[in-house]
Amino acid sequence: MARRRKKKSGDQTPESDPPHPLVVLGVIAFVVALAWFAMNPGGSDSNVQMKPRVVEDDPAIIAAKKREADPGAAKRQWFNRRYIDAGVYKNNTQNSGLNETYENFWHPATPHILIKDKVIAVYDGDTLRTETGITVRFLGINTPEVAHPNRGQFHPDPFGDEAGAFLRNRVLNKEVTLIIPTSVPTGKYGRTLALVACDGVMLNALLLEEGLARHFFINNQELLNAPLWFEVETKARKTKRGIWSLLPDTRVSS
Repeated sequence: MARRRKKKSGDQTPESDPPHPLVVLGVIAFVVALAWFAMNPGGSDSNVQMKPRVVEDDPAIIAAKKREADPGAAKRQWFNRRYIDAGVYKNNTQNSGLNETYENFWHPATPHILIKDKVIAVYDGDTLRTETGITVRFLGINTPEVAHPNRGQFHPDPFGDEAGAFLRNRVLNKEVTLIIPTSVPTGKYGRTLALVACDGVMLNALLLEEGLARHFFINNQELLNAPLWFEVETKARKTKRGIWSLLPDTRVSS
């Protein structure tokens, strides 16, 4: 047994035994072990890496894939539930409100819906939004694009701003009648495809007459009296109105 040294007079150091060497080694080993586990959470095999778990049948992932494949699905479903599935068109006996001239541009016998709504926004020459939330893409025509900085188009097409301003002056804050075919009522991006009537005039045809659009037939051709559309467009081209006053390589593309 180790002897304790006697405390000398004036010695201020308290009497204590030094820690045993094994205790010191144990503490060091414990600290090293904690540090190792902190750097290797995967266990003893340092080559095993933690990978994020991907669940293919996760509802959120499935929904995201569907939105990517069909960006207009949600709007299309909303419109179909509200108008097509509800059978609105079956008992729709409203008048289109078109005068005699513009009534000839379409075939009223084709199944369709007539909706009267107020225009609250005009995005460009062939797209607007109504008070009830319908985003309308004009059927049968295509107008020059306006600038879309968020899509990388920083300058409008020739006559793009003019077409937008023309439509805005005609319909903004006014009631319009939407003539919507029931065969294909919405397009790829969920916008409602329609002939738009205001103050007795079919604006789709009027834009053609003014040379601010060209015909653009993809769906619902059975609703349109196509020869009359071609006749109006040809007249605008011959008189060099709007886009037809430009050189061929600067005209709006389909």
